[in-house]
Amino acid sequence: MQLVWNPNTEPALAGYKLYQGTEPRKYTTSTDVGKTTTFKVTGLQRGIHYFAVTAYDFSRVESDYSNEVRVAIDPPGQPFPAPAVRTVGNAATIAWETVRPSAVRIDYGPTVAYGSSVSSGSVFTLKHTLGLTGLAPATTYHYRTVCRDDAGNVTITGDMVFTTPADATAPIAATFYYPRTVGPSENRMYTGVAFVNLDSGPALLTFRPWAGAGTLSPGIRILNAGEQIAVLDVEILGESTAVQESAGWVEVNSTTARMFGFFMSFDHALSSLEGSTLLRSPVTGLLFPSLVAERMPQLMLANPRETPAGVTLEFLGTNGTVLRSVSLGIGAAAAVSVPSPVVFSHVRATSDTPVVGFQVLERPGDWKAFLPAQSFGSGATVLWGLQYVHGDFWHSHVTLVNTGPTADTVSLRWVADDGTQIGQARSLSIPANGGAVVADPGEFGVGGDTIRQGYIEIRSAVARIAGSVTIHDEAAGRFATALPLISQPASLLVVPHVASDGTYFTGLAVANPSDADTRFTVELRGADGNLRSSVSETLAARKRKARLVTELFPELSSQSVLSGYLRIVADRPVVAFAVFGTHDLSLFSAIPAQAVQ
Repeated sequence: MQLVWNPNTEPALAGYKLYQGTEPRKYTTSTDVGKTTTFKVTGLQRGIHYFAVTAYDFSRVESDYSNEVRVAIDPPGQPFPAPAVRTVGNAATIAWETVRPSAVRIDYGPTVAYGSSVSSGSVFTLKHTLGLTGLAPATTYHYRTVCRDDAGNVTITGDMVFTTPADATAPIAATFYYPRTVGPSENRMYTGVAFVNLDSGPALLTFRPWAGAGTLSPGIRILNAGEQIAVLDVEILGESTAVQESAGWVEVNSTTARMFGFFMSFDHALSSLEGSTLLRSPVTGLLFPSLVAERMPQLMLANPRETPAGVTLEFLGTNGTVLRSVSLGIGAAAAVSVPSPVVFSHVRATSDTPVVGFQVLERPGDWKAFLPAQSFGSGATVLWGLQYVHGDFWHSHVTLVNTGPTADTVSLRWVADDGTQIGQARSLSIPANGGAVVADPGEFGVGGDTIRQGYIEIRSAVARIAGSVTIHDEAAGRFATALPLISQPASLLVVPHVASDGTYFTGLAVANPSDADTRFTVELRGADGNLRSSVSETLAARKRKARLVTELFPELSSQSVLSGYLRIVADRPVVAFAVFGTHDLSLFSAIPAQAVQ
């Protein structure tokens, strides 16, 4: 064990003595260590040890004792359970808890000499997970934990071991991308992530910061089959000031394919909250539908590859003409933010290297809306806007984009939760590469005073349509949130996180777009993947059911639930989305449920 102390600055300093004992301020041995300010103590027995230092001058006159350090060497009845070790491929995670907030370190290696270490830095927490990478296959590793609590007490465990699997290969099966946002120090921005492993085996998640966050260290987590994790990403990347102030992007690699997740960006004051599903495969053609009429968002583009990318942005109007064209370069493993030069219907981005992107619309100090860019060839002839609401302070805005070379007439139906049509069907002629906006309930022949909500069904004969729907608080400007239009109903869907307590709520809306009734089940699962509760209902043709999780599962009304996830299982394909927010609606964010293939 290495002890370090601050130097005495008096000119008459001749050296230091290190005192040691097994009771506070009762020392049985001392060691003259000379003028060094560090000393390695060896041969300590199990139990509690106390250390202090004095300084002496050339006349051998000693100072008073320094502050005392308490060290526990594998003490009986340790104040934390034995660490939990998980291994996948050439990596391992070690997780444990301490009674007091502590900064921790793991020493590890193939022998009791260890030789390697990983630490949490100076961050003091109760729960700890540290990742070890680059391990050899079929090897027994020795390790110990070193914990320093907020009172300065140090606990060192005895030697423990784990063995890595014989097959150290863990190929990447899925890759995700998300942006990190930062704010002023007085109102720090945070990014939370949630992942669910629905594969049959354990998954290694590797978080790699880049594009502005590249100075941060990668972090890892291991999820067993069925498990979920929901954390601030600083808990994985490190909670130092450097991490908290680093914008940029994070790439997450998973060794299982059936991994699902999303991210949330929010500020310390909880005045802003917005999230999105994670981006997956980079592409060379991106589509950005507009979010809210007459407001110009920022486009975030990132190049995860090791070669530079040349990108052309075409800002198009509803008639399909190019209003403005911008060419730019993105360096290798770099990102850019591009403010919109004009009000547009949609933006088409073409790149000579696959890239990823988000559209961000922000009212500083109030809200921020994210929408992932879509592949330009991802349109469909039948789509659904999962939420369309007008009345009181609610306002919705649908953007449609004809991604094909042929003009077409598109029909829209506003369907209420009971399956009936609200107002009249709407027909829109959209030119090739053009767009359309539906933002007024009067376009469906109804007034805007009464609150009406449901979903939008969109159909075209030949044109491939893409787009989005934005829901925002038009009067108070407290929030805005955006959802992509959905073209693929599914019989198995997942919402990767649940948050429900006195402050936060989670809501779920499930719609049956078919002409036949369906039976669906909502499963509430814990972070460990175990089923906590379930509810089954019949959903008639064209109907939608929207509930808070506390309405689906009344037993949660008196509980605080900040982890776990929802699975939706139906005998016919359905579409669904979740909303997360505060009960006073100062925060509100919608996330589409993700189809499980």
